[in-house]
Amino acid sequence: MVSQTNLYYRQSVSVKPSVMEWVDVTVEEMMAFVGLVIAMGVVRLPEIDDYWATDQCYSIHGSRQSCHVHQTKGQTLCSQSAAKT
Repeated sequence: MVSQTNLYYRQSVSVKPSVMEWVDVTVEEMMAFVGLVIAMGVVRLPEIDDYWATDQCYSIHGSRQSCHVHQTKGQTLCSQSAAKT
């Protein structure tokens, strides 16, 4: 998943340039991302930003990833089959 996500970004930016600065995804970041996605499926909050709230009643992520980083990685997450199309 890590290598395919990074490859997908490189391929997509070659077709449509991006102003976003990209840093390749690491295994640790991917594990944190997947963990957050699972936690977000288990603990439902009203708004996506609520998962990064500083209020302990809402916060589930423990500051592993910023909201922006999480959303960016989610937009570029790519499976091997999708990268081949």
